[in-house]
Amino acid sequence: MKEIKIILEPETTKTKNGSAFEDLISIILEKLQYTITPNVHITGLEIDLFAKNNLTNQILYAECKAKEKPKSTEIKNFIYSIDYGVNGEKADFGFFIHTEELDKQAAGLKLQIEKDKKKITFIGPDKIMKLLEDQ
Repeated sequence: MKEIKIILEPETTKTKNGSAFEDLISIILEKLQYTITPNVHITGLEIDLFAKNNLTNQILYAECKAKEKPKSTEIKNFIYSIDYGVNGEKADFGFFIHTEELDKQAAGLKLQIEKDKKKITFIGPDKIMKLLEDQ
């Protein structure tokens, strides 16, 4: 099992760990020609990164989880936002990016989503390392 740890100063809150990871993913997406808007809120939900490709105008939603065992409810909320859109703009595709392996329920849901929703990509520790190496 591989994992990526975001380690900041000991007194730093977990929220700042998440923000640091979102910043890292933003840098990667910007290099891939995306314009990023962080933390877009809709009724009851938040998209960590709303990204628009500067070349194709395609919309990407990215959910970034720098925590132990992301839960199935977090995936369901992300799918809801993909299905219904944010601020009138629906996503052409979405990335659920996580630094550690998913819990059992989330892993099962991931398998179902990968089969049924082709525009959703799960990016775990191995793929994150590959993205960082490529940059």
